[in-house]
Amino acid sequence: MALSYRNTYLEKVGELMKYCMELAKTVDEAMDDIKRVSKDLRDPERVAEIFRMDSEYIVHVFMAGGMTEEEAEDCLKKLKVYALSQLQEHYNLVIQLLKDTEKKVSEAIEKTIEEIQFELPESTKDEIKYSIERAREDIEIIAKEMQGSGV
Repeated sequence: MALSYRNTYLEKVGELMKYCMELAKTVDEAMDDIKRVSKDLRDPERVAEIFRMDSEYIVHVFMAGGMTEEEAEDCLKKLKVYALSQLQEHYNLVIQLLKDTEKKVSEAIEKTIEEIQFELPESTKDEIKYSIERAREDIEIIAKEMQGSGV
């Protein structure tokens, strides 16, 4: 006869651990992506390189006949206007976005921890003991009945 031990609470602990590990893996992967992209956006040399590459791209598209001289000039003008008028604002936005993301993650974890009672109430422990004792008594009664009937 196979043993049919059951502990649903422990199964749920395992399920929670699985979800926490999945989240940690997802967070680690997301953090790697955030670090990689934000480094490009915060490194002054990389920022200059990005705009140089965009400018060269426009030249190559123009040379390949993908845009007119007027369109190429317009694209370069827009790139310059952006770099002069909005780049610093967006550079600061990157920093703020990283800070906000860190704050949101921390708050979500703190809120979850706060929602958990650190002490299991005695009434819950008593109810568990009662349920187990009641089941033990049921088994004794059923076992006696089975013995009496020859099963």
